[in-house]
Amino acid sequence: AWTWIGIFMTYIALGSLGFYLYLLISDMDNAERNATEDITALFKANEQLSTILRSIGDGVITTDEEGRITLMNDVAEALTGASQHKASGRKLEDIFRVLHETTREPLPNPFEQIVKAGKKSISDDHVILEDCEGAEKIISYSSTQLLDADGWLVGIVVVFRDVSTLRMAQGQRESLIQELSTINEK
Repeated sequence: AWTWIGIFMTYIALGSLGFYLYLLISDMDNAERNATEDITALFKANEQLSTILRSIGDGVITTDEEGRITLMNDVAEALTGASQHKASGRKLEDIFRVLHETTREPLPNPFEQIVKAGKKSISDDHVILEDCEGAEKIISYSSTQLLDADGWLVGIVVVFRDVSTLRMAQGQRESLIQELSTINEK
């Protein structure tokens, strides 16, 4: 009789172990399903970010907390003459070289102005951007801190646009006004 009780207890123990393994495997399946859903959501968010960056008409460059480029959109690539692949991991000042429009003096790069000088954001409308080939474009830009959810600095973002055509039109307008003023004085 004790033998049958022992066998019966063994079956109960094996049954309990089997049920435990079933629950464990079910939890693993749920965890795997949740991980797959999280990865899918992350992929979709990344695709959405890429679509937004491609759609923006301004150049956008982001850096990490050390001032190394992490992301550039197509407009930034065109204006700087550097591809995302070439620029990724390089210091911002290697790709985003700026001069004062009037004095042509080199300007401190936005990363230094924000991080090292402790500014939250900066902007300038009188800047010449020298691209990788040495060609120059008049730009306006703004830059601000990138902070994580806890308020820690994780980099900066620079948004800029070519205003060369606008400046040329403004110069032509001012020349025309000057010329008309001279004619009216006679």
